[in-house]
Amino acid sequence: MNYNFIEQKREERLNKIRKYCEEHDLEFGCIEACIAVDQASPTTTNRKMLEEAGFTLKEVTDSNWRDWAAALEDIGIRFVNLREDKNYAHVINEIVNEEITECWGGPDMQECIDLKDVK
Repeated sequence: MNYNFIEQKREERLNKIRKYCEEHDLEFGCIEACIAVDQASPTTTNRKMLEEAGFTLKEVTDSNWRDWAAALEDIGIRFVNLREDKNYAHVINEIVNEEITECWGGPDMQECIDLKDVK
């Protein structure tokens, strides 16, 4: 995984937020600016973002879903109630392939997914 690339993408996002705030006379980091920038981002998938960051696995399987979950955490997706004794391959696969707007989550923007009720 290319962590320098991820940090670069996060910095690009923050620069867009700074610019939006300046153009709209808003305080840096306000939720309005963050949402506006993220919603205006191109459509992608977590799979494409991971590939851009150098993640090399191709398919989510019963034996490698933990690697995918760790990689997703590297780009700002946090899992709650993730247990080692459960097979989450199907859920991780859905998360990896869903269409989303591009957002390289950092400390100010993370998606949290609760796996408590996954069967």
